[in-house]
Amino acid sequence: MASVFLGDLDDFIQPSQACVNPLFLAGKQATEKATVSLDSDIYSGIHQVAIEPDLIKSSVHDTAMVSLNDCLACSGCVTTAETILISQQSAQEFRTVLAARAHAKVVVTLSAQARASIAAHFDLTAHAAHMKLVSYLRGLGVDVVLDAGAGADIALIEARTEFLARYRQRQVLPWKRPPSSRPISSTETEYLESTTEEAPTHVALPMLTSACPGWVCYAEKSNANAIPYISTTKSPQQITGTLVKRLLFPQTSVYHATVMPCYDKKLEASRNNFLDAATDTRDVDCVLAASELLEMLITDGVDLRSLPDAVLSADELLWSGISTDGRAVVGATDGEVGSGGYLEHIFRFAAKELFDVDVVGPLPYVTGRNADFREVALVVDGRPALTFALAYGFRNIQTVLMKIKRNKCPYDFVEIMACPGGCVNGGGQIKPESAATNKALVDKVTTTFRARAVRPPTDSPVCMQLYANHLDNMPFGPKAQAVFHTRYHAVPKLELANPFGIKW
Repeated sequence: MASVFLGDLDDFIQPSQACVNPLFLAGKQATEKATVSLDSDIYSGIHQVAIEPDLIKSSVHDTAMVSLNDCLACSGCVTTAETILISQQSAQEFRTVLAARAHAKVVVTLSAQARASIAAHFDLTAHAAHMKLVSYLRGLGVDVVLDAGAGADIALIEARTEFLARYRQRQVLPWKRPPSSRPISSTETEYLESTTEEAPTHVALPMLTSACPGWVCYAEKSNANAIPYISTTKSPQQITGTLVKRLLFPQTSVYHATVMPCYDKKLEASRNNFLDAATDTRDVDCVLAASELLEMLITDGVDLRSLPDAVLSADELLWSGISTDGRAVVGATDGEVGSGGYLEHIFRFAAKELFDVDVVGPLPYVTGRNADFREVALVVDGRPALTFALAYGFRNIQTVLMKIKRNKCPYDFVEIMACPGGCVNGGGQIKPESAATNKALVDKVTTTFRARAVRPPTDSPVCMQLYANHLDNMPFGPKAQAVFHTRYHAVPKLELANPFGIKW
């Protein structure tokens, strides 16, 4: 039996333990019990937690700020913070907003993976499920329903151009922790932990994908040395939020909800990096999992198969990536896996741009120790020119990070997802009736997900118009980086004077 060694993981949390890791210290000398505010860190607005001051090594401060990612990537418990976050981004909250009609428009974006899960549950095609979900959501009071296609297109265009820049400017990057910081908003960052070393300014390989919030939060909390390697390109969800709030309806009060395959997307939407300080609004206001949307259908007594197909509006046709004939949901991704197609698309693009090689047909993957770890290499003149890898699940993520740490990583690019099987097997997808039927259900969802018309992202008219009219036709250029890229933050570590002094 193979052994897996994980480092710096604080997974053992007993019931009723005060949430104490990690602490951001600020303020004056503590004279009373310190207060942890989740309202002032990477994630926003959840609750207050009490901390005993004698647990803190340095007692010269009275306020400790703890981020919600302490709860993420931790299998020990479900905390109050998580339950409150889920209640703030829930079907009930979504219905409350629709009933209040306090916004000029309510927009819902459907991810391809979540739609495939719902389609498989009702034995529908992805396109049929999309058209019927539009009818259902309009009946609830939603004004516009989009597919996440445009966001996925832009994510691929930006990520592939970012990879070329990193590859051409590649330098050896030391495996060291960057300065810790927390964002006040998407335009401001406050550094809370000083460092005697200057932060590296050059780029690093391999480039690691950033579309999975579970993986990103794990890196920020437990493996911050990996942060300089992570792509700065926003996820399709957050890019879609930027499009909806800043480009599609810039002068309108918009409530934007998304339907995703992953509960961690709720956490991603709550990051202050995606808060517009000028308007005090978020790019994504509410995230519903595919399973939560199914619960809404069940609560309303709706059989999705019985609903009529909707007629899409001009905005929905233009911005969703729906084919103009209305018959097929067009996806920007290709390949065998259902997590965005980053590896496949960037591999083909880089092969052409860097070595003038057209890669056609299925990629020649070599499977590693399990099906969730694969490698593919481009061979030019008998020598490997590019080596990419796909690593799903934390066991495989640890393998990649260990290779980087030991300076023995052969990869130029790694597509990383926290869930084994990728996004089609996300934690927010509709669950099987029993564990024995899980594989069959995932296979069915994957088949439904793949049965889509596929075209390159540059064939999307709306994306090309966007770059031409607003971004100087420069993917990864200054304007594109300002709206479609973000940064990640090392979380300071907690130092306890007496770890046995925790009051249970």
